[in-house]
Amino acid sequence: MLVFFIILCEVVFWVFVLGGLAVRYLLKCRSLGLVLLALAPVIDLVLLAVTVLDLRTGGTPTMAHGLAAVYIGVSAAFEKK
Repeated sequence: MLVFFIILCEVVFWVFVLGGLAVRYLLKCRSLGLVLLALAPVIDLVLLAVTVLDLRTGGTPTMAHGLAAVYIGVSAAFEKK
C-alpha cells in the first residue's frame, strides 16, 4: 500500500509542478501558478506523515519505507533554496 502511495505522490508532485508552470507562463496567472508550485513540497510532507504514521501504528520497516526515505531525501536535496 505504501508503494502505491509513493507512486501517487510522485504523480501528484509532477502535476503540481507542470500545472503551476503552465498556469504561470501560458495562462499568465502568476499568483495561481505560485500557489500550485508552492504545493509541490507539501506532497513530501504528506508522504513523510503517512510513512511515519505507518511505522507508528505497528508497521514493520520494509523496502517501501526505505524508498519513501530516498524519495524525500532526493526531493529535499534538489529543491530550490
